[in-house]
Amino acid sequence: MHIAIIHRRLVLRGGLETRLLNYTRELTRRGHRVTVVCYKRDRGVELPEGVEVVQLELGPVPNPFRKYRFAQVVRRHLRRSAYDYTLSLGRTGGQQAVLAPGNHLGYLAARGKRGRSVSDRLQVALDRMAYRESDVVFPCSAMMRDELHALYGVALDRMRILYPPLDTAAFSDSLQPQREPLRQALATEHDLPLDKVWLLFVSTGHERKGLPVLDRILPDLPDCHLLVAGYPDPRLRHTNYTYLGFVKQPATLYTAADLTVHPAVYEPFGQVVSESLACGTPVYVSEGVGAKEVLGSGGRILPTHDDAAWVAALRSYRRADYPIPTDWAEQHSLPLADHVDRLLAPAVPQQKLR
Repeated sequence: MHIAIIHRRLVLRGGLETRLLNYTRELTRRGHRVTVVCYKRDRGVELPEGVEVVQLELGPVPNPFRKYRFAQVVRRHLRRSAYDYTLSLGRTGGQQAVLAPGNHLGYLAARGKRGRSVSDRLQVALDRMAYRESDVVFPCSAMMRDELHALYGVALDRMRILYPPLDTAAFSDSLQPQREPLRQALATEHDLPLDKVWLLFVSTGHERKGLPVLDRILPDLPDCHLLVAGYPDPRLRHTNYTYLGFVKQPATLYTAADLTVHPAVYEPFGQVVSESLACGTPVYVSEGVGAKEVLGSGGRILPTHDDAAWVAALRSYRRADYPIPTDWAEQHSLPLADHVDRLLAPAVPQQKLR
C-alpha cells in the first residue's frame, strides 16, 4: 500500500514525532510505500530509505492559526492525491484515520475551564473537523473514547481504541536482576535514603499530572521519598523529595523505584504507566488516567482528588502485592509491531472526501 502519514512537523522532539519515525520504520520494513505530509521539516531527521516527504506551504499565517491552516491545506492535498491509506497523527481534514491522543473539551472540563479564548475555540474546531472527516478515529484509551462520544458525538462504531506503542527494547524487566546495584548507584549519585520507599514521579507538566497532590501528602509519608524526573518545580515545600532532572536511561529509574505514582487530574493515557509496568515496577494512578485500564494486577486506581486515600494506600504499599506478568505488554498489544497491526486493520482504498 501507499500510506500517507500526516503530521504538522517532521522534527526530532515530542512523543508524536517519535511515533511518526517509528511508524515509517515499521511500515517500510513491511514493504509499504510511505509518504510523510508535513509543513515543518528538520533536514537533520533521518528517514528510512524510500520514504518520501511532501512539505506543504501554508503562506503568511499567524502562529495561532497555523494548525488550522495546515488542516485545510492537507484536505486539499489529499483530494489531489491517490494514497491507499491516509493516517493523521493530529487534527487535520480529509484523512481516512486519525489518532486521538487527547481532546480539548475533555481537557477543559477536567480543569474546570470554560474555554472562551480564541485559542480554545480553534482547538475545539480542529477536534470537530478531524473527527467528522475521518472514517476511523483511534482514541488512546477507553476514557478518551467515551469523551469523544459524549462531548463530540463521535459514533462508537467509528472508533477503535489504540494504546500508544511501547518501545519494548528500551522498557522491559530485563534489568530487574540488577535492581539492587542500580538502587545503590542512584542513592550514591543523588544522596538518596535506601531505607525509604522510593516513589517515582515522571512528568513535564507537573500541575496537570498531579505533583501538587504529592506535595500536599508528603508530610504524612515519613517512610517514603519522592523522586521527581523532569523539570524542577520550586513550589514543592517539603524535604523528603529529590529532583533528578531529565534521565537519559529512564528504564534504570523505573527499575530502581519501588513504585511509580501518577495522580493526574487529567491524562488521556499516560505512557509513564506502560513504561513502568514493562520494567516490572507497579504503578498507582488516579481515576483521571486513561492507562488505568491496562494496570491489571500491577497497581491501584485511586480517587483523583482524595488526598487521604492516597496517604492510606501509600502507607500500606507492599511491592509483592502487585505481580506483573512477564508478557504484560504483549497482553495489551503494546509492542510496535502489534500496534501497527491494529493501526492498519481498517485500511481501505481512499474514499471520496465528504
